[in-house]
Amino acid sequence: MVTLADAIAAQFKRDHPNGKGTLLCVGLCRRRKDREDFRELPTHGRAAECIRCETFPGPAGRSLWQLTQDARGHWELEQSREKLRTYQRYAQWLRLQRLLATAPRTADLIRAQEQPYVDAIEASMRKWSPAWYGALSEALTPTQEDS
Repeated sequence: MVTLADAIAAQFKRDHPNGKGTLLCVGLCRRRKDREDFRELPTHGRAAECIRCETFPGPAGRSLWQLTQDARGHWELEQSREKLRTYQRYAQWLRLQRLLATAPRTADLIRAQEQPYVDAIEASMRKWSPAWYGALSEALTPTQEDS
């Protein structure tokens, strides 16, 4: 006696000789099914699970397909946030470089602070150097009395 399941299996084998045009579902059913029973991927392939297994309600009443899409959406959101953080850090680095290029250097600040003292010393040297020169030259020149 031939059952309905046997008739369906025989028809499937006639439609797909040697398993041609079929894929094995890795989902809950674990059966070989027609390629049209699998979702087409954007990468021009087919999903590993048949549509029935993908849409089978899993945790919280959501299908595996929905859970996968949610996980992918969360991952893409995380990636875009990280990309935004990277751009923000780069903009901060560029601002720092611009600030460092326009800011005065430490040596310039110290020189500007010490400049009044240097000017005062140079002024006193200009003021007293003729007197010292005259006194030293008089002291070091031989007098006519000695000769």
